[in-house]
Amino acid sequence: MPVYTTFKDYFTTRSPSKGESSVFKDYYAASGRKKLIVKMEATHAAIENKNDRFYLPSRMAEGVISFRTGSHKPTKVLKHHDAYSDPVGKVVQAQFVPTIPDDLQGNPEIETLMSVTASVPDQLKAMRTLKRFGVLDREDWKGLGYIDLVTEISDETTVKQLEDGLFDAVSTNFSSPGEIYCSICGRNIVKDDWCEHEPGELYYADGKNSDSDIKFVCQWIPAKHDYKEVSFVVFDADQLTVVEILDSEKKDDKKIIYLSEDSKRNLKSADLTFQFKDSVEEGLMKIKINGKEVSLSDAEQKLFSQIKKMYSDEMKDEDAYALMIKTSKLIASKQFIADKKASGIEDEKSTVYAIEACANEDKEIKAEEISDGIRKELKAMQKEELLNEEDFKTADAKFSKESIAKLPDSVFCGPDKTFPVPDSAHAIAAKRFLDSYSGKGNKVSILAQIDTKQKAFGKGVVKNIPAKDPELSKKDGLDSLSDSELQDTYHKVEKALIERKLVLKRECSECATHLADAKKTEEKLEVVLKDKEQSDNIVNVLRSELKRAYSDYEKQVDEYVKVGAELYTAKLDKVALVSVLTNKYDSLDIAKTELKDSDLDAKATAILESFDLTAITDKLNDGMAKNPKGSVSDPTANNDKDNKQHSVGLSRPAEEAILNIKDCLKDGDISGARRIYDTMKALEMFPDEITFESLSADSKKPAE
Repeated sequence: MPVYTTFKDYFTTRSPSKGESSVFKDYYAASGRKKLIVKMEATHAAIENKNDRFYLPSRMAEGVISFRTGSHKPTKVLKHHDAYSDPVGKVVQAQFVPTIPDDLQGNPEIETLMSVTASVPDQLKAMRTLKRFGVLDREDWKGLGYIDLVTEISDETTVKQLEDGLFDAVSTNFSSPGEIYCSICGRNIVKDDWCEHEPGELYYADGKNSDSDIKFVCQWIPAKHDYKEVSFVVFDADQLTVVEILDSEKKDDKKIIYLSEDSKRNLKSADLTFQFKDSVEEGLMKIKINGKEVSLSDAEQKLFSQIKKMYSDEMKDEDAYALMIKTSKLIASKQFIADKKASGIEDEKSTVYAIEACANEDKEIKAEEISDGIRKELKAMQKEELLNEEDFKTADAKFSKESIAKLPDSVFCGPDKTFPVPDSAHAIAAKRFLDSYSGKGNKVSILAQIDTKQKAFGKGVVKNIPAKDPELSKKDGLDSLSDSELQDTYHKVEKALIERKLVLKRECSECATHLADAKKTEEKLEVVLKDKEQSDNIVNVLRSELKRAYSDYEKQVDEYVKVGAELYTAKLDKVALVSVLTNKYDSLDIAKTELKDSDLDAKATAILESFDLTAITDKLNDGMAKNPKGSVSDPTANNDKDNKQHSVGLSRPAEEAILNIKDCLKDGDISGARRIYDTMKALEMFPDEITFESLSADSKKPAE
């Protein structure tokens, strides 16, 4: 199966502080610029990337030309690799900048990696040598070069997003048509298909293991760099490169728009910089959207796969891709980032909430169902003794239809006056209900608002802590503990629970789900193992049969070879004899020697075509030949007493067959007569002048 791989390189920026952002806004407004020039130190070569890719500097240098920088169709700058939306800018300059350390100038391995004429196998050996000697693991190692890009951003929204620090990564997208190599065995996996080595796993190079050798991480190495586009994205990566924002009117005159502390340490002069991070993630996944092939990065694949997992039975790829783009934009929004931080929700859950928010934005919201769900959680809290009877009645009274209608707008945390949170108890109940809610609204935003109200309410009437939300489990005195003391207390409680074989009153729904999934997986594994055992038995039987069949085949081949040799010897003797009789050769020995290595069938055909047995008989009987002594019988005569010659040259069996045919005809058994005639004719026992019609006519003549 052919392999087509798209490589995407990510560089993440540090968000600016309020002060830095303010300086930037003032400069941008005062300059009146309508576009932003962004300079990037992009992909680095000869660095062991975290996603198990290694870029050869010479190949990268050759690929820079694929960045189009002229006035005719320059390479575009996109957002989220979305080729269906308008570009936000263009690439105006691209070059490869070598960065060979001074102490490695003239090093033969470095020269091999930098050489445009060196073969990929030679460059692989050079890379391994540098790895063996620890060069690639040096703390100061920055690779052997990078791609320097200058881009012109003209989209006002994107400029504003850059200004506010909403985008935290840039991605360059390239493919390596026809040439992607495994660093372990050197196989071109595009042309020669997959090898057995897995990226990220450790192997001995070329499968060789010696005491002095080391294992190498399997990496994919593209030998071509065909760059497609550059995109602003929102996924994180490692810090390595520098991006400079330049004045669009005077590109050579750098302006200080905002300057990070890292930049101050790294730059000799006061140049404007953003600090970006470099990894090199690869998008292996390609999907067709509206008939056009679209490649996804690793991070996009994760988001796309999460969407397909959540809606696999009902969502097409086109809809999943559109939802992925919409979700990416939501995740990158300033409000979402702020709400996520305020709610303290983890990344994985916030991503699920973002997907649900985008997928359910057109759903009809049902306020009564939400209120009923929160009320059920209040009842559950009462059963778990988190609320006493009096406090539950007080809280529940606020959730009648009449009471909810009288609540002020500020009490509601969800869209269209939903998720009412009039007190601390309702805040906890609303958070407990939120996971099971599947309607319209951004759960991250709802959760952030509930948290804000809960902090304002204080502890309220809640006597215990719901296991669903450990942050709400603080009792009197816990707030005074330091982080380390709180952690120590938690571990002691956990240990005590284990020793007493106790569990929490309310089981963790997430753990229960995982346990259920694990049980299902074990059941599936058991079925698979049984199938495997049965398959192994079948394979063993088939192997035994195959061995037996192969043994029989070997015997047949040996017999065939033996018979073939005997047949060849007999044929050689006969052809040699005939060739001597026709004066082709003087003796049998000479004839056999000459005919042995020739095309015997062709020789035999040529010799036998000119062979006249009667003429040879006459020649042998003319008294002129020396051998054989005596006379030679006519080979056409038949002197066998049981096979006497017929008057017209018929043998005794032929005469008897004629008599049988005539008897059948007299008895009216025409089919029997015809069968005997056809048999004798097939054996060439009847000459051409004897026909079935002539025999039929003879049978009708009266006997003499």
